[in-house]
Amino acid sequence: MTPREKPTSPADPPPPVQAPFVPGWESTALVPDPSLAAGDPSGDDLSTVSALCPFCGGTVTPRDERCPRCAARVVPPGAKAIEAMRGNARMVYVFQALGLLCGLPAVPGLLLAYANRGAARDTWLDSHCDWQIDTFWGMFYLGLLGLVVFLVGGFFLGDGMLGRGPGLLVLLGAAAWSIDRIVKGWTRLSDGEPVTEY
Repeated sequence: MTPREKPTSPADPPPPVQAPFVPGWESTALVPDPSLAAGDPSGDDLSTVSALCPFCGGTVTPRDERCPRCAARVVPPGAKAIEAMRGNARMVYVFQALGLLCGLPAVPGLLLAYANRGAARDTWLDSHCDWQIDTFWGMFYLGLLGLVVFLVGGFFLGDGMLGRGPGLLVLLGAAAWSIDRIVKGWTRLSDGEPVTEY
């Protein structure tokens, strides 16, 4: 025995096998723990929502973000599917960016944001849904204002820069505002953070 080794007794259980920790693993769904579903003699309520880690078979509770035995990233039992909602939020930002080019894709993005808002309640993605909905309506009303100023200016002041210029400035300002919000929302979503600046 070398001086660094810890002496072991025959009664010590072998240490659990540690799976290598790889950052960036996608969250893996858990399977229910049949041994705990029958009930816990200690009366702990967590026994009904505990689950088995698919990598090592360790028990994971709602308090755990990673398996305590192998450190694999797992979705705790009873938790919402964050990665699925995060993917939907990404799609809304893509639809909004395409909406700046041709307008129509922003409508399915709005519908998807409204559909995600209920599932995202009480998560950090809730702020992204509100941000996306506010961005759509801001784009819509600023675009409408720019179109009205463009048409009214052209009607009363002629087709030159004096008549159409103010409308073009409003439309460019609306586009810049929308791009800023889409980029800020996408960046916060990629960092896994809520949008807190309004």
